[in-house]
Amino acid sequence: MVLLVYGGFHALLYIQRRQGTEFKYNNKWPDIGNPTFLFGNQTAENVFWTMCSGVPVLTACEVFTWWMMANRYISFVSFSEHPIYFFVLLALIQCGARRTSMRYIAFIHLGPLYRIIHKLHQNSVNPGPWSGLSMHTSEHILYFTNVLIHFVVPTPPAACALRVTFCGAVARKNSQRV
Repeated sequence: MVLLVYGGFHALLYIQRRQGTEFKYNNKWPDIGNPTFLFGNQTAENVFWTMCSGVPVLTACEVFTWWMMANRYISFVSFSEHPIYFFVLLALIQCGARRTSMRYIAFIHLGPLYRIIHKLHQNSVNPGPWSGLSMHTSEHILYFTNVLIHFVVPTPPAACALRVTFCGAVARKNSQRV
């Protein structure tokens, strides 16, 4: 899914350049030949960290959560029995996730953590479709902790699936201003 969504946006907006620079946050195109980036290429580095760190961490988090639900280590409720609870919960979880994200972002902007963990994500000053999930593995683990709310609050499995999908989609949206 990440490959289709991010790759699709990249193909349309950065290879075919369908919108040109009209809606780009930064009018320049991603750096090539810049030693700051792995392989000297911003896009290649972003794809590498997204596919080699972000996707495996997100997948592990999702598999572990589904396994916990399937083995009844996590309480969950049925959507058909509690439809109103489902929609109220989606709104509340979204608010809580935003707060969790803001706390972890403030935490990783502290001196040593910034240099060790977050600097990699901040190197992409020219955001593109692959920039959102281009993070250090430690940051991916912190970023996806907002899925842990489902370990505490009984939710329908569909709400959990939406939360995991939303985590990946929002990372792209927050880092790309196209």
